[in-house]
Amino acid sequence: RALFDGMPYQIHLLGERCTIEEDQMTNIHLVVDYLREHPKARLKLSGYADKETAYPAYNMKLSERRVKAVKDCLVKEFNIDPDRLQTSAKGDIERAYEEDYRWNRAVVMEIIEDETENK
Repeated sequence: RALFDGMPYQIHLLGERCTIEEDQMTNIHLVVDYLREHPKARLKLSGYADKETAYPAYNMKLSERRVKAVKDCLVKEFNIDPDRLQTSAKGDIERAYEEDYRWNRAVVMEIIEDETENK
């Protein structure tokens, strides 16, 4: 967890797209490296959308697509076991960031430690 210093990593996605841009892959690589070094650690993926994009039902589906895109990348491109990934979609009901609504066009990744790893 020291790598993360208690701060989650995020993948920002442009507008209504669910494509992970090349400049966002740095955070994917950091998380993948951590998971490979800590085989009992798990990852929580939370998808968000901002209220400016559309109406609540659409934003919920958008956040579901975003979190699926990140999970699929981790599983298909980096062979991370899907059982190590916990996903949730927040839509625009919850906000990851209050400062700027556009920051909520994201998937937030948080490490979940396995207690047995520290023993």
